[in-house]
Amino acid sequence: MTPLRRLLLLTLAATLLPLTTAAAEPTFKRGVNISHWMAQHFPGRYATPDRFDAEDAAWIAAHGYDHVRIPIDGRILISLEGNLIAELLEPLDEALTWCQDQNLGVIVDMHYLPGNEFLNDAADNALWTDPALRAAAASLWRQIATKYREHGPWLRFELLNEAVAPANEDLNILNQLLVDAIREVDADRVLYVSSNRWGQFQTVPDLRLFDDPNVHYALHTYEPFFFTHQSTPWSDLKDIPPGDVPFPGSYTVASDSPLAADVIADHGSRTMQLDLAFVQNHYAPVIAWAKEHNVNVVITEFGVYRAADRASTLNWIRANVELCEEAGFGWTVWDYMGGFAIRDAEGNPTAVHEGLFPEK
Repeated sequence: MTPLRRLLLLTLAATLLPLTTAAAEPTFKRGVNISHWMAQHFPGRYATPDRFDAEDAAWIAAHGYDHVRIPIDGRILISLEGNLIAELLEPLDEALTWCQDQNLGVIVDMHYLPGNEFLNDAADNALWTDPALRAAAASLWRQIATKYREHGPWLRFELLNEAVAPANEDLNILNQLLVDAIREVDADRVLYVSSNRWGQFQTVPDLRLFDDPNVHYALHTYEPFFFTHQSTPWSDLKDIPPGDVPFPGSYTVASDSPLAADVIADHGSRTMQLDLAFVQNHYAPVIAWAKEHNVNVVITEFGVYRAADRASTLNWIRANVELCEEAGFGWTVWDYMGGFAIRDAEGNPTAVHEGLFPEK
């Protein structure tokens, strides 16, 4: 081959390379929740740019995450006539562009459906008893799936966040209804269904499995709750002083505490051992279940409230990540810039982020 011909071939190869090399699809292994933006938003702050914008997507991608989970609120997305209010999804449309520009995958999470709440004292849980509400939920997902069916596999749907159904089988029935509705218009998109009672590990054995490789399973864990939610103002642990519960370590509730009876029932005494073995034992049945059934699992919520001390936060986050990685589970930490943040108000990584990515 002459030197001139060799040069021409090398030049041609260099010219064609950008046309034949595409960015790899996101693996959905390391993600973060965009909380309080399109669901659980503060009054007058629905999808405001100070909560999430293109710069945030770029920061997330630059710091090692490969996807985001964006909660949306189905209670406000559907009209009285049962139609999708498409303009309320315009912020999501923008976010999909920002994320695609950064090669970030997106899980669109239905944080609420009409007639469904996930609080212990939920005032509205008629979804589980009203056939019309279940039909409306299926119609809503069918319309959303139709709107986004041209998007590639970097977009996934989580069908209902933290269901609290009267019985585990009630959720199985709803999961089937929602999957069927989406499959009418989109045969291949990855969908996440969850177990009952906040997606917790204990109800996984009753979760009905799908004969569909693109139905995956989304679970949540904040155990031990006494550690991850210490001092949270919305919980029964609001009176625990910040940093009072260590990880690893032990914690003893006072004998006159209203929580004492539950702690004794769960732990055999008022003293809890909150250590690596506790977390490993919590994961073990789910890891075995996933292996037995050869299913894909992602932990779409786990995290530590900012009241925990730094060392304990690092320890707990790292324990969860290592267990997920050993099991082959993806994870999506809660949350981006809320009470469990990976990024603080000054824009810097928090202890939660450092626990997720100790190598950085």
